[in-house]
Amino acid sequence: MKRTVVSVSLLVVAALLWGCGQDTGTAQAPEAAPAVPQGSAPADKPVTERVRSAVESAVNTAEERMSEAAASASDTAQPAVTKAKELLDQAMTYVQENNLDLAQGALDSLTDLKDALPESLQQQIDKLQALLQTKQSAQAASPMDAAKGMLPGQGQ
Repeated sequence: MKRTVVSVSLLVVAALLWGCGQDTGTAQAPEAAPAVPQGSAPADKPVTERVRSAVESAVNTAEERMSEAAASASDTAQPAVTKAKELLDQAMTYVQENNLDLAQGALDSLTDLKDALPESLQQQIDKLQALLQTKQSAQAASPMDAAKGMLPGQGQ
């Protein structure tokens, strides 16, 4: 963000300096003498000061708006993070209790929120998804294993 402010400030300064050096379209007679002698720069000083104050004003305004935007973004993101943490805890509890349908429902809700969450929570969601898939695969294989022992002639 700071880089953006500096870039914008430099562009403003460059535009002002470039604009100050532009011909206004009125042609001066070639024999006209400059209004200020070349050795002195009092006419340039007010322009430099105006440019400096304009840049400082632009930087201050940009910093204020960035602060406001950051505060607004954190206020908006915080409820989503809190909700995601609750859903993660809930889904983990469901997985531990072997209630995989409810865990899948909570995980589906988390997937909807995933893009708005920090990277650390996204990684936790991915790990939970892998754990749930492993549990679902194990549960799908379990009825077959149990049925093998129930066949006539087995286990005698």
